Amino acid sequence: MGPSGIGKSRLLRKFVVSRRADPGTIVMCDLRDLRDVDAMIATIVLACGGERTDDAMRAAERVLAARGEVVLVLDNVEPLLPLAALAIEQLLANVPTLKVVCGSRAPLGVDETVLELRGLDEERAADLLSDRMRAAGEPRPIGRLSMITLARRLGGVPLAIELAASRFGQDGYVVFDRLVGLPEQFDDARAVQRAIDRAWTLLEEDERELLLSASVCRGGISLDRLIAISELGPRASSIAISLARRGLFEIVDANPIRLVMAESVRAHAEEVLESSGRAHALRIRHLRSFESNPGTAIDRENMRSAIAFAISEQHFNVALRMLLTLDDPSRDLAALDACITSTGDPLLLARALSTRASILHSTGKLAESKRDASTALILSRGDERLTANAQRALGLAHFQLGELSDARQCFEQALDLERSLGHRGAVAALLQHLGAVAASLGELELARIHHENALALAVDGDDPQAEARATIGLGSLWLEIGNLTRARNHYERGLALARALHMTRTERIVTGYLGILELDAGRLHEADALLRTAAVASGDAGDLRVEGVFEGIRGAALACLKRLDESLAAFARAECALRKNKFFADVIAIHRGHLDLARGDVEAARQRVLRGREAARLSDDARIALRILERAIG
Repeated sequence: MGPSGIGKSRLLRKFVVSRRADPGTIVMCDLRDLRDVDAMIATIVLACGGERTDDAMRAAERVLAARGEVVLVLDNVEPLLPLAALAIEQLLANVPTLKVVCGSRAPLGVDETVLELRGLDEERAADLLSDRMRAAGEPRPIGRLSMITLARRLGGVPLAIELAASRFGQDGYVVFDRLVGLPEQFDDARAVQRAIDRAWTLLEEDERELLLSASVCRGGISLDRLIAISELGPRASSIAISLARRGLFEIVDANPIRLVMAESVRAHAEEVLESSGRAHALRIRHLRSFESNPGTAIDRENMRSAIAFAISEQHFNVALRMLLTLDDPSRDLAALDACITSTGDPLLLARALSTRASILHSTGKLAESKRDASTALILSRGDERLTANAQRALGLAHFQLGELSDARQCFEQALDLERSLGHRGAVAALLQHLGAVAASLGELELARIHHENALALAVDGDDPQAEARATIGLGSLWLEIGNLTRARNHYERGLALARALHMTRTERIVTGYLGILELDAGRLHEADALLRTAAVASGDAGDLRVEGVFEGIRGAALACLKRLDESLAAFARAECALRKNKFFADVIAIHRGHLDLARGDVEAARQRVLRGREAARLSDDARIALRILERAIG
């Protein structure tokens, strides 16, 4: 704990580096620029390699517990207090192997040990000054006594020392003169801030200008974008590198160069910028930089800050175009909603509605998804690419709502458009959708043809990921048909492709489907082992929906093995995970018939068959579950 600029983040980074060789696991998350505790928990899940989920806290507990002895390092916690402290307490209570280290300007108020940072002692402060002067290329030798005197004048505050380093090497007399009047004691945040403020004035004007420009960014900034935002032109590059050598920036990527500003420097520069009256103009330049230089993955948080500013300025079309380039716009649904209600560009609105329809579909909001896709289709007339996207989104909504004829029509129309546009990957995906519709209508031979054509297209197009997906889809069709040998061959081929391509989520899912195949074949112990592996691996990755699906199907295998208590527990876990997802909850309800049979209640199992027939109209998972249960009932 300590005031801004005292060295909290530096200490935490050193701590993380020191633990890298430990057998234990360490995970670090910088919480600056996060809006709320939900974002904090989601950040922890992603930092641990987990998947996005509705129940982020449970996912965080699973991914942290899966790592065994783990140290979670959270920097810049104070903006999220006090709710962050409650979340940290919950994680500690539910993950016994977890330790948490936080950096904050204020205490959390939980059962914690507080290390309150103060300025460096004179010798270490002088060492830091010497290091920064050497890194900045200052040739003039400075006596040790002068360094200690300067360090004492600045209270040993690391940020103040770094700000003063280069000017001290050029003109020590001016530096000492500027620091007259600072307090002799630096025992509170105000004194530390005064030292930083005074040291800030020691920077060259161009250096201050570049730091002000960088302060409008979040999550780091590419050097090219920083040059575009600042008014310094090409010389901004050499100034930025010089500031990085002195510790005011950290170079986190080399190709292209990406800089992260020291949080204490950014906070100070942001305060200076706001008081200067130039903040609005610089944020406009930041926003416009994305028009000439669209964002990439490394600009994700930076783009989000620009989008938020664009919305606040009512530049809704600009914000919407940027939102639609994000790799995961589902995180920004509120911003998407705000722009959709305010844009007047029909084609842009069509793109946005198709995107929102896909997001709503993935969360099970099918009526809303259908509404958005239908509107997008009307607006996109005349633009074949947008029309194809809207038709596909509308087809998916129709399909899961059980409107199979409408779904087929949408997919076929989208397929014709994608073929004319030459988009092979989209054609392969639509063939798989048509295969799913045909299977739901009982047209299994046509379904096979669609799936095999999708696979051939992926192979011809040398698209290994599409090949893996098409291979697995064909395996599921053969499993539904009941040809377990062909299903196994396709699943094993898909599994090998997924492993080679590091498609870890796909690998977990195929492992689970191999478990379903073993259940269908009556090899119950093998089914239990595979389903358990898939469920545990999914849960440990924070993929709670997939964990719930395979845990529920495992409940059927355990019931067939007469391990009734374990079966009941597995079904309870599945139903808890899937309570918001009717599509998969219906599948698990069918599989629960095996527990009814194991308890001797054949009539209850028969009722599950009757109720499950509606779900089987829409889902190959439900049809497979129904066939296995009907065979068990006899």
